[in-house]
Amino acid sequence: MSFKDNLIDELSYQGYKLKDFARCLNIPYPTFLSYVGKKSHLPNIEVGTRIAQKLNVSVEQLVTGKKAIYRDEFASYKGLNEAITKLINLPHKAYSDILRLIDTIYSITN
Repeated sequence: MSFKDNLIDELSYQGYKLKDFARCLNIPYPTFLSYVGKKSHLPNIEVGTRIAQKLNVSVEQLVTGKKAIYRDEFASYKGLNEAITKLINLPHKAYSDILRLIDTIYSITN
């Protein structure tokens, strides 16, 4: 996915309207639309960083679509690292299905 797609996905997931988000960043709405429109382009690094910080994600995630995972975060779950990495990088719209699956497995095993 592209920066534009990742940004739109994250904004939608967090419930932001484009105009409101542009206002939060003190960016003119037409300028912000240039990042998410049909003929989109990447913002400069300063604006890209502000966007990522406001969304509480990394710039890397917005550019690549993949969340950064640090080894020490999952050191105690060595066998689950690969599965967790795959889960974290799924599109947000898949989360509800995954949570239902986990709830079902949990209820069967407990």
